[in-house]
Amino acid sequence: MQLSTKLVTLMGTAVLGFSAFVPAIGVSAATGFITGTNEPTATLPAATSADPNDTAGTASGQSDAHVTVTTGYLTLMQVPDFNFGVVQPGTNNKILKDNVGLATDDGNSDGILQVNDYRSGADDTATGLGYTVTAKLGTFTGLADPTGVAGGAAEAGTSTDAGFKLNLNQAALGTQTGSTTTSGESVAAALTEGGSGQVINFAAGSGYGSTVVDYAAKSAATLNVPATVAKGSYDAPITWTVSAAPGTNA
Repeated sequence: MQLSTKLVTLMGTAVLGFSAFVPAIGVSAATGFITGTNEPTATLPAATSADPNDTAGTASGQSDAHVTVTTGYLTLMQVPDFNFGVVQPGTNNKILKDNVGLATDDGNSDGILQVNDYRSGADDTATGLGYTVTAKLGTFTGLADPTGVAGGAAEAGTSTDAGFKLNLNQAALGTQTGSTTTSGESVAAALTEGGSGQVINFAAGSGYGSTVVDYAAKSAATLNVPATVAKGSYDAPITWTVSAAPGTNA
C-alpha cells in the first residue's frame, strides 16, 4: 500500500511537470479592470480604470487573424480586356483606347495577365517547372454600340471576311519571385480570328512565382480592321490558356 501511494505521488508530479511545458491555447490577453471594481481582468469587458469618470488609463484585448497558405499549383489569376475605341474600315495597327471590355466575362479593365506558378520539384524548388500561356482570338461579332456612334444592334453585323487581326506586342514581365528566366518580356503574338499564339513561354527551371504581363500601355496591343467590314460595333472573345507542360523559351 505504501509503494502504491509513492507511485501515484510520482506520477502526479510528472504530470504537473509536463503541463508546465504545454502552451495555453485560447487564453484572452485582455488587460484592464473589471468594471466598477479594483480587480484586474484577463478577459473582456475590461475598463480603462478602476475609478469612475477617470480620464486616464487604457484597456486592451487580443484577437487573432488566420490564413492558410498552400503551394504546388499553377494558376491562371487574371486575363485582360482590350478596347480599341472608334475606327474606320481598313485601319491597321490601331492602338488601345483602354482595357474596358464590353462582355461579361473573366477579363479585367487593368490590362493585367497574371499567372502564379508555385509548383516545385526535387531539383527546381526555387526556379519552377516551366509552363506556357496561349491566347486564341474568336470571331468579331456585331453587338449594340455602347457609344452610339455606329447605331443600335440592327446596324451591327458580323465580319464577312474574317479579316480582323489582334496584335499582342511584347510587354515587360513583372517580378517573378525566385525565378530565373531567359527573357524579361512576353512573346509577341499576331492573332487572326480563330487563330492562337503563345504569349508566355517558360522552360523547366524558370517561371516560379507570380508573373504579370501588363497590357495597359497604348502600344501593348494593336488591331487591324478589314477594309470591307460593315458599319457597326464588334466584339470578339479571347481565350487564354495556361499549360502546365514546360516551354522552350524560344
